[in-house]
This record gives sequence, structure tokens and C-alpha cells, in this order.
Amino acid sequence: MDINELKPSKTLGSLIDAYRSIQLQRMDLSARDKKLIADQEALKQRIFEALDAQGTTACRGKIGAGSITYLEVPKVIDEKKAETWLKRKGWAHVCSRKFVVEPAAWREAKERLGADIDGIETVKLKKLSVTKA
Repeated sequence: MDINELKPSKTLGSLIDAYRSIQLQRMDLSARDKKLIADQEALKQRIFEALDAQGTTACRGKIGAGSITYLEVPKVIDEKKAETWLKRKGWAHVCSRKFVVEPAAWREAKERLGADIDGIETVKLKKLSVTKA
């Protein structure tokens, strides 16, 4: 359904039904996508095993070609030591700290303290809840 096909004169009920229809389609797509991701991961592992068994790092099919590549990625084992070293060497920009507020814990703290928390403001998000009729 194209939302542009909905006429302005549509009833509120038909708009909710159109919304719910899209919601159900997206749920179906999401479930199918999760299955495809799992299938793809299983195939990747089988390909790795087969390539290793054949002592090669590349292969070709009718519609695709694959090869094993390696990428070096960081794994922090001692955050404080790494941060100190990077700062001392002038490479502090390599790492970052992100301040994250967990909503459930924030609500609990706000409730127990009985007031807003300095430096954190409360923002109301407008949401639409549509469920099965």
C-alpha cells in the first residue's frame, strides 16, 4: 500500500488500519531478515571451513566470488593504561568516551531523588501505540 494513495478524507480508523498493516509487514520482514542473517552466518562458517580444508583463501561460484581477508581491529584490555599511553604520546583522539544515560536507571534515580538530575533534562517523546484490534 502506498501511503500517498490514502485520500485526506480517509477515516481515522482506516489510517490506523493502514498503519497496522505496515507494522505487521515490517514485523514479517524483520523475522525473515533475522533468519536470512542466521543462514548467511552459517554459510560463512561452512565456507571458512571448506577453504581451510582445501588450503586456499578464495573461490568462485556462478554469481559470486569470495575470499578470506583479514582486518586488524583494536580490543581494549586495559582502558586506563591505554588512555594514559595515548594521551602521553599525543594520540588522545584515538579513543573517545561517550556519556550514556540508561533510561530505566534514570527514571528510577529521578523517582527516588524526587527531582530532575542536574545536567539531564526530561524530554517527552510523542509515540503512537497501535496494537491488534
